[in-house]
Amino acid sequence: MIDATNGNTLPKLLIAMDSDNTSILEEAQVLKNKFHIIKNDVLSMENLRQIILKSKPQLLITYENLPDLFNENTDALINLIETARRQDVQVIYLKHAPLPGDKLLHILVSLGVYDIVDTENKAIPADYFCKLYDSPTPFSVASRFLMRMRIERKGQVEKIVYGRIRRQVFSNEFEL
Repeated sequence: MIDATNGNTLPKLLIAMDSDNTSILEEAQVLKNKFHIIKNDVLSMENLRQIILKSKPQLLITYENLPDLFNENTDALINLIETARRQDVQVIYLKHAPLPGDKLLHILVSLGVYDIVDTENKAIPADYFCKLYDSPTPFSVASRFLMRMRIERKGQVEKIVYGRIRRQVFSNEFEL
């Protein structure tokens, strides 16, 4: 799709949420003006992954309840987002009350998903997604969701132990 104002190709947007939220965002004029919105009838996480590979969107908006829509687990969401990130797709992830120490958020930040939006008690205006696309969240902000990892070895068995990173007041140091 071509932007009528300047003749440039509009970036592609894929919305991976339930049909009610997707419809609301697809109809938002500010998003229609900024993006070519990829219409889809998603039947499964694998179907959504194929849409990403074929249509190559520049932006994916998704949320924490996506696996529940397809009776899938969190691993399916991680695989989907990893597929998107391998295609250099910017991902905006919506989560109710995101907290440091959440393993899923740690994994997402590790995959390069820095735009983690808190949806607790508020509706997110459509123009906010445009602002995040134009000026993505820097790693320095998203890194609050990372957890410190250490490997424990007992004989032949190794396991990764995760712990929350607590910031020291008035310091740049971190401790487990």
